[in-house]
Amino acid sequence: MAMTEPFIFINSYAIKPGRADDYEKACRTVVELAEAEEPRLLHFGIYINSDGTEGTTVQVHPDADSMGFHMQLVAEHINAAREYLDFTTMRVQVYGILNEPVLEQMRQLAGSGVPVTITAQSSGFNRLPTL
Repeated sequence: MAMTEPFIFINSYAIKPGRADDYEKACRTVVELAEAEEPRLLHFGIYINSDGTEGTTVQVHPDADSMGFHMQLVAEHINAAREYLDFTTMRVQVYGILNEPVLEQMRQLAGSGVPVTITAQSSGFNRLPTL
């Protein structure tokens, strides 16, 4: 079985004051959508700090194509999240090989002021199955 490098996407953002419950409710909807519609997505976790002021999303995809599909699928939900998330505080970390469409999305984020760090693997191994 051939192995490929996974695509890992991590983003963090502030939750607007008093909006943690709205965020948690929206997260459940997005998680259900991703689980039902993205069989290739290996891990999708949304984490909230103990005081409800910051959220972090961690995604592990088999490749950048899977990430591109995810972004299309949840675009409407991301736009709606502006009501309860402060995107001016967003930080993005990407690990893996990007394809051109996802690279362009990262350029757009960076162009809007979001700090985006893209890191290629320098060594390691991967036991994730190819999907």
